[in-house]
Amino acid sequence: MKSSNVTRVAAAAAAAGLLLTGCGSSDDEATTGAAASSTQASNLDTGTFPTTPQPEFGTPPAEAATLVEGQRMGEFVVLPEEIDPILIDVTRNAARPLKDFEAAGLGPEAVAPTLEDSFVAGFTTSAGSAKENYARVLGTTVVRFEDADAADAARETVTAAMLEFDYQVEYEYDVPVPVFLDPIEGLPNTTVITEEFPPYGDETENGLTVTAITPHNDYLLVTQMAVPASSKQWADQSITTFVEQQVPLIDQFPATPVEEIPDTTMDQDKVLIYTIPNQDGESSVTFSDMAVYGPRGAGAVDPHFRRTYQRMVESNVKHVGIGRTTVYETASEEDAKNLVDGLVEDNLDVEGTIVVDPPVGLEEAQCVDVAENIDGKTCWVANGRFVGQAASDLSDTDPTEVNQLIAAQYLILDHAK
Repeated sequence: MKSSNVTRVAAAAAAAGLLLTGCGSSDDEATTGAAASSTQASNLDTGTFPTTPQPEFGTPPAEAATLVEGQRMGEFVVLPEEIDPILIDVTRNAARPLKDFEAAGLGPEAVAPTLEDSFVAGFTTSAGSAKENYARVLGTTVVRFEDADAADAARETVTAAMLEFDYQVEYEYDVPVPVFLDPIEGLPNTTVITEEFPPYGDETENGLTVTAITPHNDYLLVTQMAVPASSKQWADQSITTFVEQQVPLIDQFPATPVEEIPDTTMDQDKVLIYTIPNQDGESSVTFSDMAVYGPRGAGAVDPHFRRTYQRMVESNVKHVGIGRTTVYETASEEDAKNLVDGLVEDNLDVEGTIVVDPPVGLEEAQCVDVAENIDGKTCWVANGRFVGQAASDLSDTDPTEVNQLIAAQYLILDHAK
């Protein structure tokens, strides 16, 4: 059985904005502004990192086109926290676009090869109830197929395979593991499969794994959860809430026609070009590299998605590009400033996080660090409507690289429109 999938200041252009307002500036004023910008650039240590935007990306590699479509879909998948606010703790890699059906973690392993030909794209995310020692874990997944018939057939295939799977033998339990259809009143189009496992470790009650599959047009809308048996009513209500929210949300998705996906354009909103790419020569389209999202999708892949998503919504974030650095496009300079202030505030709420100095010459930036280098140093800087974010590698205690990254990122954003 496949395991299921159950990140921060003042606005940099304020002075420049004043130069651009009013009834036209003089040539002397313009020259002075350009000279000031040039002077700042010459004083910043950017290391070997680029200080100009990347070229436009064009068509993605053939193997990445599905992931690009999945990144787009991420803006239209319900977050676990929207089902129940207690579901706020995630781990890295918990949310991602799907490269194939197998990556959905839906049903026994043998199912995936039979459905790959009709699979088009997908996105999955999950979170748990940390305050309850992860007693409840819930994942949401949307999978797109070639057409509605293929989606319904996939539901039938997965359901049959799950009902026939011998969990007692596979997991070497001493007792049988009941697997049964468990319909929910008011959801006639939703197939619910429940598996009841004996207590594990120090647990005193049986555990349930509940999978709810709803075909909707070309999609399967799936929620999976692991809960104690006493939380069965919560599980049923969570399924109902998911379906009620997910149906209208996925209906808003401007899906790329299947035949056009291989020729789709990467970075359609022109935000990824302003990020700094990974420098190891191994950049590829993943959930967190060469990725473009809206606020919901970006929030989902952030390990602190609850606060990040809320800040992005409040700051009118339109698009987010993720490479070695992250770039947020907001609606205004004020929004960009508010986003930086908000993300810094949220990070300082985490125990052990402290304010640290920005790079020399870039006092506009705000930076934090975490005791014991749990997450390392992170810096944010606003430049016009855009915000750049750079973070050190988890194992890197030397702030030099992140200082160079955020300085280079600031200069790149001088080119952003």
